[in-house]
Amino acid sequence: MSFLSLIFGIAILLNQNWGVILFILTMGFMIYATINAIGIYAHKKFWMLVATLIGIAIISTILVIVNFVGILS
Repeated sequence: MSFLSLIFGIAILLNQNWGVILFILTMGFMIYATINAIGIYAHKKFWMLVATLIGIAIISTILVIVNFVGILS
């Protein structure tokens, strides 16, 4: 997942159209994985890790929205 995010992020920097669509897909994977992990680690009461994962989920969601708006315009 992280390897794909890096490849598609580089493709975006190189102005490849296919990179944006696939980057959104991999960021969806990232959001799903962080939400899953938040539940697991909240149950174990690792609050600092939960806070970090919430930050990652928020940043990933913002990146998806910004890239999706970029596709539409």
